Amino acid sequence: MTVQLSAAQQAQMDNRDDFGKWKQKSHTDVEDTAGVLGVGVDDADRPEPLDMSPNRDRGEPKVWLGSEGAYAAGRLVGDWYAAEDAEDVTVADLYRANGEEPDPDAGDEIAVMDHEGFDVGDHVTLSPAHAVELAQDFETVESEHGEDGVEAYKAMIRDQGFGDHKPGPDEFY
Repeated sequence: MTVQLSAAQQAQMDNRDDFGKWKQKSHTDVEDTAGVLGVGVDDADRPEPLDMSPNRDRGEPKVWLGSEGAYAAGRLVGDWYAAEDAEDVTVADLYRANGEEPDPDAGDEIAVMDHEGFDVGDHVTLSPAHAVELAQDFETVESEHGEDGVEAYKAMIRDQGFGDHKPGPDEFY
């Protein structure tokens, strides 16, 4: 039986020996054939963490993205980002935002560990992809129905849930 690996899984496998240990000891030596680890990417092209001071704008959806590998190792490594940038952030970005070099054992998994500005209910678990999708949906609804429409759309999601089917902006009247 052949198992198809995702690009992220393959990138992880490419950097491990036959015993599952990392082949390289520094993040700069890691092979990133799939381009999912954020190695060797020009920092000027990377998403920037947000200013989360008390005087910031609270209206736009934001996510606190964290490294799951670091979290599993007992460390909290991450930062706040605009929701629409969530899929573009890499583990290397999270470490760099904290003024650190990425740990070779950090892995490549990123989780939304907190969020602000979504107001879609506590039962909703956001992934980076869901955060981007919702931020885009809010923008679409706002352009057609204004800020009151966005609040009504959020209420519809709270009422209907976010399971197998999330109500899209095209279902919002």
